[in-house]
Amino acid sequence: MNKKIGNSITVLESGTAQDVAKIMVSIIKENYEHKDVINAAEVVAGYMNTEDWPLVYALAYYAYKCAYFHADTPTRQTIRKPQRTISERRANCVDYTVLICSIAKHFTKNVAFEICAVDSEEFNHVRPVINGDICDVVPAQNQEGVEFYERKCNSFPTFVDIYPTKNKFYSI
Repeated sequence: MNKKIGNSITVLESGTAQDVAKIMVSIIKENYEHKDVINAAEVVAGYMNTEDWPLVYALAYYAYKCAYFHADTPTRQTIRKPQRTISERRANCVDYTVLICSIAKHFTKNVAFEICAVDSEEFNHVRPVINGDICDVVPAQNQEGVEFYERKCNSFPTFVDIYPTKNKFYSI
C-alpha cells in the first residue's frame, strides 16, 4: 500500500523494490522541471564552469551540500520529491537518487538508477547512474542495509563513490 502525502509518497513494508523504483521514476519525470530543481541545476552548472568539474562530481557535491542523511523507518520508505529534499535538507539513498536524477535530466538524457544489494541478498540500496557513472552519495550502510553514517550539511567526505559501471538500470 502506498500513501501520497503532498511532497512525498510512502511505501509501506509490503512494497517491493520494484514498487519503489516505479514511484521514483514517476516522481523524477513529474518534478524535474520544478523551479527548485531548475535552480539546483543552475548551481550544478556553476560548479561545472567555475571548478571545471565533470557532471557526476558536480551533482554529488550539490547533493552533499544540499542535505544531510536521514534514515526512514524499517517498516516504510518515504520517497521525497526533489523540492522537499531541498527544502527539508535531509535525505536517504532514495531521496538523494531522486534529487540527483532530477537535476541530471537538465544536462543529459543518459540518466538512470540502480537498485542493488549491499552486504545482503536483498535489494536494500539505490544509487544514481549518470552517463554510465555511479554517483553514490550515501557513504556507508550496516549489514541490514541501513545507512548509518550521519553527517552535517556542507560536508563533503573524500570517499564519495563515483566509478564506471556496465550493469542494467532503471532508465528515466
